[in-house]
Amino acid sequence: MLGRGQITIQCVFWLICIYICDCHLIFNCFEDSVIQFILLFSCVYHQICALRSFYYGVFTSSIVSPISKKDLEKNYLLKTTECRKCGIIRPLRSHHCSVCETCIDKLDHHCYFLNNCVGRKNYKFFLSYLFLSMINSLYMLTLGIYQFYLFKEKEKEKIQNNMNGIEIYIGFLLNFPLKIVFLLFITFPTFIGTFYLLMYHFFLIYKNQTTIERKYPKLYIEDIRKKNKTFSEKLSAIIESNNWLNIYWVE
Repeated sequence: MLGRGQITIQCVFWLICIYICDCHLIFNCFEDSVIQFILLFSCVYHQICALRSFYYGVFTSSIVSPISKKDLEKNYLLKTTECRKCGIIRPLRSHHCSVCETCIDKLDHHCYFLNNCVGRKNYKFFLSYLFLSMINSLYMLTLGIYQFYLFKEKEKEKIQNNMNGIEIYIGFLLNFPLKIVFLLFITFPTFIGTFYLLMYHFFLIYKNQTTIERKYPKLYIEDIRKKNKTFSEKLSAIIESNNWLNIYWVE
């Protein structure tokens, strides 16, 4: 298994590649320097926010601090469970991760991409990174489709006066840059995947469940459900802000 440092280096390399692709698309799609600057600034800002969320998602730990018997005696109303593997007393909704071999507070799942358990303390960073990855892929996908449209219009202007319909189609295929095909081939599945995962986790937030509780319903404890709270209130509690835009820069 790769260490966290190696995963961070790979992520930085991947974000640099995305930035280079974005720059290439922006300068090929637009000639206005103002539009280029605005789009490049937006691209850099999103990449920095994504890298920051990724970093904190990797290095923020949600490992449970065992509850002592003295704490239980002081607060007898505190609801706890005992781990069958660790033998520690832990808060409700804590679960043992078989990969990390430790108990995680409000464990959602073990993320192999982050090489870390997603739990109470880093779930907001995971959501932020997922959201920003979706925005970045949509950003590249939109620019790729727009460049495809510009290329099609340019090719039509070049050959529509001298060729028939079949020749136009063949010439279009022969001259079509493969880099756009490759870019769309990567960004489209990335956008679909991140969008699906984000919607799934929004659904879990609405249900006040985690992935592991959804997979194993017996682990879900009904009496701790936060009743009479809207989705907006639940999401605000996770990102610790009433402003949803703070998902760009969660603290």
